Amino acid sequence: MLKNKQVSKAPKFRFKFWWIRRPVQVAAFILFFGGLWQLSAWPLVVPALNCLGVEWKTFGCAFGVLQDLLYRTVTLWIVPAIFLVAGVIVSRAFCGWICPFGFVMDLLRFIKRKGTEFSLRTHNFLKDVKYGVLFSVLLISGTLAVTLISNPVAGEEYKAALGVFGVAPFCVLCPAGTLFALIPTFIVKVLPTLPPIYLMSWEQFTKIVSALFFTRIALLAMFLVASFYVTRFWCRYACPVGGLMALISRFSYLGLRRNLTKCTKCRLCVEKCPMVVPILDLPWEKFTDPECTLCMECYDACPEGALSLQAP
Repeated sequence: MLKNKQVSKAPKFRFKFWWIRRPVQVAAFILFFGGLWQLSAWPLVVPALNCLGVEWKTFGCAFGVLQDLLYRTVTLWIVPAIFLVAGVIVSRAFCGWICPFGFVMDLLRFIKRKGTEFSLRTHNFLKDVKYGVLFSVLLISGTLAVTLISNPVAGEEYKAALGVFGVAPFCVLCPAGTLFALIPTFIVKVLPTLPPIYLMSWEQFTKIVSALFFTRIALLAMFLVASFYVTRFWCRYACPVGGLMALISRFSYLGLRRNLTKCTKCRLCVEKCPMVVPILDLPWEKFTDPECTLCMECYDACPEGALSLQAP
């Protein structure tokens, strides 16, 4: 008699979103700095961190433009509309797929595969910091705009008191601006004109390299180191653009769905999520958690294929 042989099933092919997401991130990163490839700037702003001070930019940062409009008391509803439309349609997908600084955060994660995680209590506390940053920036820019309109004399005094923080309070210290604009500009334009550092007096040195310059470098280094150890530290806890998009994304058309018949609650999706979204605790029919960037890493990690995009 012939013995029954167990036929092992070949692993079923499963589409992975990272096959698309990584090329999109690389292409977006290159396109954002299209001036380096002889592309002209486009009159478009997007809800992603791309400093307006970058000479070779193709797109502008909508959050930077919003601050500038408030500073100049110009009414241009198209900029708030960009945040609203993007958040309502694709949630925080710009954070996970398009933002050049978010791409840098992912590169740091690629270098250090095994990250460090905070306790849930610490995470829940820290994730609200970005809303505090957002509120502070809008408070400064908003009150300045109101004062300039209602009392121009007092507004000019307020503007003078704010100094460099008047035009765009966040952009002055933005780590993305430091990485993409301040450091390259200093290296390309300033550094070649300087004498050797050992020939400069301290007074000459501090005139060239100000306290603000060192502060910006220190902040950038702090967030890069933090993001090296904690996945997307900046995006989770400090980014005001992410905070603004998170407020809108609660009403997003696009979200995720968890199939209860396939889900085994293995928690691989939760462990893989770079934004610590409590997927298993959210409504299975459709969830649009404000921290979710639709990076689809949970989808790629699920061995049962229980997660999918859901619209509406």
